[in-house]
Amino acid sequence: TDNDLSKAKRPLHTLPVGGLVTAQLPVLPERSPGLVVFEAESLRLQSPMQSQDETAVASRTVIGVPLSGGRDLGAARCRFEVSTPGDYVIWVHVFAESSESDSFYASIDRGPVSLSDVALRGRWCWDQVRNRVDGKPGKEPSTFALSKGVHSLLIRNRECNTRIDAIVIVRRDLSYVPVQTGPEVR
Repeated sequence: TDNDLSKAKRPLHTLPVGGLVTAQLPVLPERSPGLVVFEAESLRLQSPMQSQDETAVASRTVIGVPLSGGRDLGAARCRFEVSTPGDYVIWVHVFAESSESDSFYASIDRGPVSLSDVALRGRWCWDQVRNRVDGKPGKEPSTFALSKGVHSLLIRNRECNTRIDAIVIVRRDLSYVPVQTGPEVR
């Protein structure tokens, strides 16, 4: 028949749901077991999400959707690898200018989406992704159960002008709190 691939020179690979979207994304490595650290501009951006110059951060580049870009439009994606299974949390180095630009969405492996509100406004800060509960900012960080291997991260715009500089994905039991020291995240 026309669909007989048994003699194909290259085997046909089946992709998981969403696999076609993530198949071409770079895989960001761990810095150490259970700790993945990367600059936000290393993610693949979907318009109107874009890289923007920002002199207030060490990398001089952040991602975000400008005010003219529209609410709930634009995204950033990457794949990352962890060598140890466990419950992971996401830290984001973020700037929220006002209550009109202080939230974004985050999910891993097409799982539950966290609508995360930035805790501080008017300055750069490290903040954990927390899911909104009953219309109010969540108190506890969102937890993502990850197996050993490659996973996909999706950051989506909710409010324009929320800016992200760097992202840390860390196993929760490591009790890691990122610190910006010049161009390095420690």
